[in-house]
Amino acid sequence: MRDVKKLLGKPLREGPRQRARMLGWDREEDFAATIVAWLRDTHWEVYQEVEPRRNDGVADIVAVRRALVWIVETKLSPTWELLHQATMWEHWAHYVSV
Repeated sequence: MRDVKKLLGKPLREGPRQRARMLGWDREEDFAATIVAWLRDTHWEVYQEVEPRRNDGVADIVAVRRALVWIVETKLSPTWELLHQATMWEHWAHYVSV
């Protein structure tokens, strides 16, 4: 697991991509691998690159535990498209995270 404590208590002068690099996430795949590992460690069933229905897009990560569904988009930089994508998942999952 990455050492997130490096960023705690420091002013956020860097952008999101620079902060991700400080934690060792140079690519979205690296970030996703960390999230997947944490979800599995906390007893979620994890599926990657899931297309629930045609034309609804592809969710980076779908985690399931009992009857709960959690969709996680693992982007390193926030965009309006990402927020739109997250709102599309609201009717598919109990939790949506970006």
